[in-house]
Amino acid sequence: MSDDFTTTIGKFIHHCGSIEFLVNNSIRALSTDDVLSAEAISFSLFKRIELLKTLLKERSSLSQNEISSLCCELNEVRQKRNIVAHNPIVTNASDESETSEILVLRYKTNKVETKNKLSKKDVGDLVNKSKDLMLKIVQLIPESTKA
Repeated sequence: MSDDFTTTIGKFIHHCGSIEFLVNNSIRALSTDDVLSAEAISFSLFKRIELLKTLLKERSSLSQNEISSLCCELNEVRQKRNIVAHNPIVTNASDESETSEILVLRYKTNKVETKNKLSKKDVGDLVNKSKDLMLKIVQLIPESTKA
Protein backbone atom coordinates (compact mmCIF):
# COMPACT_ATOMS: atom_id res chain seq x y z
CA MET A 1 0.00 0.00 0.00
CA SER A 2 1.33 3.41 -0.90
CA ASP A 3 2.46 5.67 1.93
CA ASP A 4 0.83 8.49 0.02
CA PHE A 5 -2.61 6.87 0.34
CA THR A 6 -2.05 6.15 4.03
CA THR A 7 -1.06 9.78 4.61
CA THR A 8 -4.16 11.02 2.79
CA ILE A 9 -6.39 8.81 4.95
CA GLY A 10 -4.57 10.05 8.05
CA LYS A 11 -5.11 13.69 7.09
CA PHE A 12 -8.83 13.11 6.69
CA ILE A 13 -9.14 11.31 10.03
CA HIS A 14 -7.09 14.06 11.69
CA HIS A 15 -9.37 16.72 10.21
CA CYS A 16 -12.39 14.81 11.56
CA GLY A 17 -10.86 14.87 15.05
CA SER A 18 -10.32 18.61 14.72
CA ILE A 19 -13.92 19.08 13.61
CA GLU A 20 -15.13 17.16 16.69
CA PHE A 21 -12.95 19.41 18.86
CA LEU A 22 -14.55 22.51 17.26
CA VAL A 23 -18.06 21.08 17.71
CA ASN A 24 -17.33 20.31 21.38
CA ASN A 25 -15.93 23.79 22.00
CA SER A 26 -18.91 25.37 20.27
CA ILE A 27 -21.29 23.46 22.55
CA ARG A 28 -19.30 24.54 25.62
CA ALA A 29 -19.25 28.17 24.47
CA LEU A 30 -22.95 28.35 23.60
CA SER A 31 -24.29 26.36 26.56
CA THR A 32 -25.37 28.14 29.73
CA ASP A 33 -25.07 24.97 31.81
CA ASP A 34 -21.52 23.72 32.42
CA VAL A 35 -22.68 20.37 33.79
CA LEU A 36 -24.95 19.69 30.83
CA SER A 37 -22.36 20.77 28.26
CA ALA A 38 -19.72 18.56 29.94
CA GLU A 39 -22.12 15.60 29.78
CA ALA A 40 -23.07 16.37 26.17
CA ILE A 41 -19.47 15.88 25.07
CA SER A 42 -19.92 12.14 25.72
CA PHE A 43 -22.90 11.94 23.30
CA SER A 44 -22.47 10.45 19.84
CA LEU A 45 -21.29 12.97 17.28
CA PHE A 46 -24.71 12.84 15.60
CA LYS A 47 -26.40 13.91 18.85
CA ARG A 48 -23.77 16.60 19.47
CA ILE A 49 -24.44 18.03 16.01
CA GLU A 50 -28.17 18.09 16.77
CA LEU A 51 -27.47 19.84 20.10
CA LEU A 52 -25.21 22.33 18.34
CA LYS A 53 -27.98 23.03 15.82
CA THR A 54 -30.40 23.81 18.66
CA LEU A 55 -27.88 26.01 20.45
CA LEU A 56 -27.07 27.91 17.28
CA LYS A 57 -30.76 28.54 16.60
CA GLU A 58 -31.30 29.88 20.11
CA ARG A 59 -28.01 31.63 20.86
CA SER A 60 -26.44 32.86 17.65
CA SER A 61 -27.17 35.40 14.97
CA LEU A 62 -26.68 32.83 12.20
CA SER A 63 -29.48 32.44 9.70
CA GLN A 64 -31.50 29.24 9.50
CA ASN A 65 -29.86 28.50 6.14
CA GLU A 66 -26.33 28.89 7.56
CA ILE A 67 -27.16 26.61 10.49
CA SER A 68 -28.79 23.97 8.28
CA SER A 69 -25.95 24.04 5.77
CA LEU A 70 -23.31 23.75 8.47
CA CYS A 71 -25.05 20.86 10.24
CA CYS A 72 -25.68 19.01 6.96
CA GLU A 73 -21.99 19.29 6.10
CA LEU A 74 -21.03 18.13 9.60
CA ASN A 75 -23.25 15.06 9.26
CA GLU A 76 -21.97 14.27 5.79
CA VAL A 77 -18.33 14.39 6.96
CA ARG A 78 -19.27 12.34 10.04
CA GLN A 79 -20.75 9.62 7.84
CA LYS A 80 -17.80 9.68 5.42
CA ARG A 81 -15.42 9.40 8.37
CA ASN A 82 -17.20 6.22 9.47
CA ILE A 83 -16.93 4.82 5.96
CA VAL A 84 -13.19 5.53 5.82
CA ALA A 85 -12.49 4.33 9.35
CA HIS A 86 -14.52 1.11 9.30
CA ASN A 87 -13.82 -0.40 5.92
CA PRO A 88 -10.76 -2.29 4.67
CA ILE A 89 -8.07 -0.95 2.39
CA VAL A 90 -7.38 -3.22 -0.57
CA THR A 91 -4.34 -3.12 -2.82
CA ASN A 92 -4.29 -4.29 -6.41
CA ALA A 93 -0.75 -4.90 -7.53
CA SER A 94 0.03 -5.46 -11.17
CA ASP A 95 3.28 -5.51 -13.10
CA GLU A 96 2.91 -1.85 -14.03
CA SER A 97 1.34 -0.20 -11.02
CA GLU A 98 -0.16 -0.60 -7.60
CA THR A 99 -3.47 0.94 -6.61
CA SER A 100 -5.01 1.07 -3.19
CA GLU A 101 -8.66 1.76 -2.44
CA ILE A 102 -11.02 1.59 0.48
CA LEU A 103 -13.50 -1.20 -0.18
CA VAL A 104 -16.86 -0.04 1.18
CA LEU A 105 -18.54 -3.00 2.85
CA ARG A 106 -20.17 -1.24 5.80
CA TYR A 107 -21.99 2.02 6.52
CA LYS A 108 -23.91 2.20 3.31
CA THR A 109 -26.63 4.76 3.83
CA ASN A 110 -29.32 6.48 1.83
CA LYS A 111 -28.35 9.82 3.32
CA VAL A 112 -24.84 10.00 1.88
CA GLU A 113 -23.87 8.90 -1.58
CA THR A 114 -21.40 6.04 -1.32
CA LYS A 115 -19.48 4.12 -3.91
CA ASN A 116 -18.30 0.55 -3.60
CA LYS A 117 -14.72 1.82 -3.44
CA LEU A 118 -13.01 5.05 -2.44
CA SER A 119 -9.85 5.92 -4.35
CA LYS A 120 -6.97 8.10 -3.25
CA LYS A 121 -8.60 10.94 -5.19
CA ASP A 122 -11.92 10.37 -3.37
CA VAL A 123 -10.18 10.51 0.01
CA GLY A 124 -8.19 13.56 -1.15
CA ASP A 125 -11.49 15.27 -1.95
CA LEU A 126 -12.65 14.43 1.59
CA VAL A 127 -9.46 16.00 2.98
CA ASN A 128 -10.26 19.22 1.11
CA LYS A 129 -13.93 19.15 2.14
CA SER A 130 -13.08 18.58 5.81
CA LYS A 131 -10.47 21.36 5.74
CA ASP A 132 -13.03 23.77 4.25
CA LEU A 133 -15.54 22.69 6.90
CA MET A 134 -13.08 23.45 9.71
CA LEU A 135 -12.60 26.95 8.30
CA LYS A 136 -16.36 27.40 7.98
CA ILE A 137 -16.90 26.45 11.63
CA VAL A 138 -14.23 28.90 12.79
CA GLN A 139 -15.75 31.70 10.67
CA LEU A 140 -19.34 31.07 11.74
CA ILE A 141 -18.64 30.16 15.37
CA PRO A 142 -15.48 32.00 16.47
CA GLU A 143 -15.99 30.66 20.02
CA SER A 144 -15.18 27.19 18.67
CA THR A 145 -11.45 27.86 18.89
CA LYS A 146 -11.49 28.72 22.59
CA ALA A 147 -10.27 25.93 24.85
